[in-house]
Amino acid sequence: MKFNKTLPQIFILALLTVLTFGSPAFAADNNLNYSYQTQEENIKSARGLGNMFLNPSGVLNLSVNRVLSKINQITVPLKSAATRLFWILCAISAVLSGIRLIFQDGTIQNFFGELVKMLLIIGIFEFLLQNGPDIGADIIDSMIKLSQSQELGISECADKTFKIAGLLINKAGAHGPIMEITIILEVVLIFVVLSLIIVKFAVMYVSAYFVCVAGIFVLGFGALSFTRDLSVNYLKMLFSIGLQLMSIILICSAGFSIFDDFIYDLETSGNISFTDTTVLIFTSLFIYGLSTGTPQVVGQLIMGANISGGASLLKPVALSTHIVRNTGTSLIRSITKSKKK
Repeated sequence: MKFNKTLPQIFILALLTVLTFGSPAFAADNNLNYSYQTQEENIKSARGLGNMFLNPSGVLNLSVNRVLSKINQITVPLKSAATRLFWILCAISAVLSGIRLIFQDGTIQNFFGELVKMLLIIGIFEFLLQNGPDIGADIIDSMIKLSQSQELGISECADKTFKIAGLLINKAGAHGPIMEITIILEVVLIFVVLSLIIVKFAVMYVSAYFVCVAGIFVLGFGALSFTRDLSVNYLKMLFSIGLQLMSIILICSAGFSIFDDFIYDLETSGNISFTDTTVLIFTSLFIYGLSTGTPQVVGQLIMGANISGGASLLKPVALSTHIVRNTGTSLIRSITKSKKK
């Protein structure tokens, strides 16, 4: 009796998922700041704080939570549709297996072998269908918790970005008009680059939970051998996007911690130089390059995709070079106009 090669892969993936993320060491913490339930409680409690949502981080948190709430609403309909699809394909698979045994003159051993294999597949995928969103959320939350050395989230990154921009603009007024215009243009560049990092962070976070919910329907294809690879890819995608999210959190945690010292220097000192803003631009572009290329490379460890000569890492470098060149041209033009006046 020869088993399909896909069955051991499915069984191993499901077993590793349950054992690994069901253990206390990897289980998602109920107090995790990134979990959907905690974010909902924070939003509800913050609605009595007057103009809290005029704060940029408050607006960002509100947007993320509203998207997550809409995603959460489609969980039950998707699970029902996936369950119906699963049992329809189970019936088709049983008929096809019976026809194959009849034409192959199957023995009683072959019959019971096919029966055991079908029962295992039905049990595994029925369990995944009923617990898919919870398992996926535990995987994502566990990856986030493993990468969290400090309490750094989307709102904290946004707070630091707006704080740096505000301090730089306030300090720019102490210089002459040419230097003030130059610093303001550099602040705009820093703000744009850091905003792109935060938006990428937020999009990847929301996408992770959307995959957890939308992927439930794909699990319904696990009953049929011809479409079973689609369901296995769902489990692979969960681990892949979890690793990507963990990578970008580590990068943001390390990168934005650099700005803490700079914020302290701006608050204590009264002057700012052109060199300070240049260092900030370089640091921002460096963090942006890492956040764009590194998570994709780490995610490909699970999906098994080929890394084409590091091309994914070179794309942000080319974009950063283009931004710097355009900014330099704008600075030269502004200085020239100021001198003519």
